[in-house]
Amino acid sequence: MSTLSTDRLNAIRQGLARTGLDGMLITDPDNRFYVSGYLIDDHGPTESAGVALVGQNHAIILTGQTNVDWAASEAPAFEVRSWQRPWEQTVRAAFEELEWMRIGFEPSSTSYSTWSALAEPEGRYELVPMNGWLDEIRWVKSNDEIEKLQNAIDITDQVFEAIENQLRPGMSERAVAAMIDRGFLEHGADGAAFPTTVGSGPNGARPHHRSGDRELRAGEPVVIDIGAKLAGYCADLTRTVWIGELSARASKIYAVVEDAQAAALGAVASGVPARVVDEATNAVFEDAGMSEYAIHSVGHGLGIRVHDGPSVNSSSDLPLLTGNVVTIEPGLYVAGEFGVRIEDVVVVQDNGYRQLSRARKRTMRGQVIEGEVGS
Repeated sequence: MSTLSTDRLNAIRQGLARTGLDGMLITDPDNRFYVSGYLIDDHGPTESAGVALVGQNHAIILTGQTNVDWAASEAPAFEVRSWQRPWEQTVRAAFEELEWMRIGFEPSSTSYSTWSALAEPEGRYELVPMNGWLDEIRWVKSNDEIEKLQNAIDITDQVFEAIENQLRPGMSERAVAAMIDRGFLEHGADGAAFPTTVGSGPNGARPHHRSGDRELRAGEPVVIDIGAKLAGYCADLTRTVWIGELSARASKIYAVVEDAQAAALGAVASGVPARVVDEATNAVFEDAGMSEYAIHSVGHGLGIRVHDGPSVNSSSDLPLLTGNVVTIEPGLYVAGEFGVRIEDVVVVQDNGYRQLSRARKRTMRGQVIEGEVGS
């Protein structure tokens, strides 16, 4: 059994003891991978590729016969068994075999139909919704996980810099996105962690945009949001670039976003409430009179999931912890015109942070830029 598997199983078993559970059913594919190392995608909410059962003395993966060898090769700390469909019957039989009376389950990833099939009307066992403590264990990254994240981030940085050098007026957003996706594979990634976003001009004013046929034009901001995925871990990088000269108005907004990111990064440290980091960004936007263009929080956790915990927003009192990996990505969006976002990934440390993303970014800081934002 690997040290990582032992540590994660021990952490879960401590959680089971603390909450008075005999075992837990893990249906979420990200948590299944985190706990066991079995890396496979579910085809959909009704087509599970396997579930994990973890108790004080047992660690079992139940999956289809076609996936048994795969699971066994990637999850050596687990006993792997094949199930019969409907698979819930095999899970029920396992509960009774293990003599579990109180069983935790993940309400956010367990469908009502699965819960209904597993519920025990005769009271032989009880299904207990878990309060998210497994997710919180996953939010603190080990050194091995940080290294895996760094590998995915390094590929993302390299692909971005290679593509930025090739940007020309007339290229479509879709074509640039395809070049990025191809670059991920050529650099050894498993693929993209999320749909690659290239938002030019007014499309950049949408924080979430599907790259389309609009062509890049000289002088307008282009928001590029990308991330490679490698060995189950995700990168996330946003840069705002342009071809030729940027207008004074866009330059001024870009400089404010730079200042906002610097303020947020300066607030990051272990023990700091996550909202404080977001508030540092908001203060810069307010001082610049640009709060109306800020429409999202400053960041989120990153790891096996692209959007994970802890969330870095103004309503979160959760403290940042050493080992959290979070994005710092302030943005300003002028609807119908353009957007600016700059995103980097950092790992929280006792007295600050260490930046994992290193892709070059353009700067306006320290420059005097004439022009009114509203002009």
